[in-house]
This record gives sequence, structure tokens and C-alpha cells, in this order.
Amino acid sequence: MPKYKFRPGKKARQQERDGGAGDPSTATAYIFDIDRQASSDTGTGDGLLAAMGSNNSVHVYQAGTLALQQKLTGHCDVVTGLRFAHTNPSILYSSSLDGTVRCCDLRADNKMPVQTLEGDMGDKFMSIDVNCDDTVICAGSKKQMPDTTLVLWDSRTGGLLHLYP
Repeated sequence: MPKYKFRPGKKARQQERDGGAGDPSTATAYIFDIDRQASSDTGTGDGLLAAMGSNNSVHVYQAGTLALQQKLTGHCDVVTGLRFAHTNPSILYSSSLDGTVRCCDLRADNKMPVQTLEGDMGDKFMSIDVNCDDTVICAGSKKQMPDTTLVLWDSRTGGLLHLYP
């Protein structure tokens, strides 16, 4: 049994407490989930890969090379789910603990959501999915136990279809 244990230096312990070196671009972040396009919009067959991180961001990469294509921002809390649209591979949906579901068109230059959906007050979305023809968006939320809801929206209008308690 070794007599010595590894112990990080003072600087490393401080950076761990701060979440990085004090600079948000170098802060420690974790990848929570990924989603890949079903088909490529450009016809190259390579497609895109989206990764959500603990720093409230979504990064979009070229699947074959893992080259960063875009960084999407807008959520003000942890992103909890990602889903590419089935019929339009340039559309990416994300859910968050901030109580919103955002729809981004990856072809747009401004990187802002083209649609933002909200549920009931106090919803914190934990998951997201889209039906096979992309007309219904579904997000699962948590509130205070035992209240959990499943929220359905019409993706064409952004209108709330149903709330399942």
C-alpha cells in the first residue's frame, strides 16, 4: 500500500472550485447528451452532431471530423435534451431547466432560436422529443414532486396542444 496520496496543488484546487481558471471559456464543462442528424442537409453524407453541455450551451460539430460548426446560446440554465428534426435536418430542438424549449435553424446566420416554447409556470424541462413528421414537440418537466407534466406543442404554430399531469 502506497504511503503517499496524490493531492492537487493549490492552483488546481482553486480552479476546480472556480469551475476553471476564472475565464468562462476555459471553465470546466461536461457533455450531458448528444444527437446526430438522421441525414445530411448538404448531401455530403457526413451530417452534424450536436452536444449539450453543463455550461448551458449547445455545440454543433461536423460528424466526420468533429470540427466545431456552431455554438448556440440562449438558455439561461442547464440544457437537458437535444433532438434534430426528422424531416428537416437543419432544425435542432433543445430543452432546458430554464423552462423553455428552443428551436434553432442551423442555416441562419444569427444563431438565435426561431421559436421558443414555454410550458406552465415553474416547469423545468428534463427531456425532449419530436414525432416522426416533426409536427408535435413533446417535453417532460419536473416541478415539485409529485407534480410532473408532459407538454405537447404544435411545431407549426408554437401553440400548446396538451398538458398531461
